Amino acid sequence: MPVPKWDNWPHVIRTQQFSAQVLKALVAHATEIEIALMTRKEIPRRSRKRDWDVKEAFFENSTRTEDTFCAAARRLGCNVRVLPNPTIFSSTTKGESLQSSICVYTRVGGMGELRSTDMLIIRHAHEGTAERAAKIVDTANGDGVKKLPLPVINAGDGPGQHPTQALVDLFTIYRERKCDGHPLDDITICFSGDTKFGRTINSLAYLIGRFGDQHKIRVIFSTLDQLGPKPEILEYLSRHHITFDFVPDLKAAIKMSNVIYMTRIQRERPGMPAISREERLRYVFKREYQEILPHGTFVMHPLPINQDPEDPPAEIDEALMSPAIAGDPRYA
Repeated sequence: MPVPKWDNWPHVIRTQQFSAQVLKALVAHATEIEIALMTRKEIPRRSRKRDWDVKEAFFENSTRTEDTFCAAARRLGCNVRVLPNPTIFSSTTKGESLQSSICVYTRVGGMGELRSTDMLIIRHAHEGTAERAAKIVDTANGDGVKKLPLPVINAGDGPGQHPTQALVDLFTIYRERKCDGHPLDDITICFSGDTKFGRTINSLAYLIGRFGDQHKIRVIFSTLDQLGPKPEILEYLSRHHITFDFVPDLKAAIKMSNVIYMTRIQRERPGMPAISREERLRYVFKREYQEILPHGTFVMHPLPINQDPEDPPAEIDEALMSPAIAGDPRYA
């Protein structure tokens, strides 16, 4: 299989931009990296040998995403600068525009090597911001003077997409699914919780669509009507030969699935309908559901899990958190 060239890599904005061939190569390379880390060997590289200068600009709060990007970049030998929450600690509070902020954070804003940036990782509460940032960089680099390739990586943009999370999810399914054939052959993935505003679900749904011509894949949506998937997601799945069903009863959906992908209800999203506690209780992965998991089926969650004691219930029974952390194979 041809190995993609990482140098001059394009912006990573949405999962639809990846072909099945590139996705397979990414999974294979990630496997090589994991083996190297586990055996304490040198990490195989596909990029130039000099260090990359990476900047993280998180306009929306996150601990896991920020920390894992930072850890990954450092493991790969990059220099990393994490910019404190720009909505609080930058000139955004003085009225600075996104365009000006992007130019200031990167070399496209001038000052040459003093503002060295090879990659900008951006997270924002508003959908489409990562794409806007990429266009700002492209426009600044499009004046006929070659500055440098500067990929923009979308680390989550509101209810839009979270492509790198989807890549991690795909890798997890490849690694964890124990079956006789290909990990995506004859697989049923159950999406539960917020399938409307959940950018991780959107991203993974678009991503698995790339394999619809090669593998038999089925998606089950188990959620409230008001949190059902966007029409464009269903249209995309249908167009890419992914079958889908709606199974409101989570217990019934679990019995039909190989992967249970749980998500929280995102109260911070504009337009989120009021959801009662009784309605939320219907989509909690309860302790007794462990007993009905089909052989080889496992539960995934992109985090965070809503464990706010003032706003129960959590979407995964808190009694199950210790087994999940301890490495129970039913939780990936």
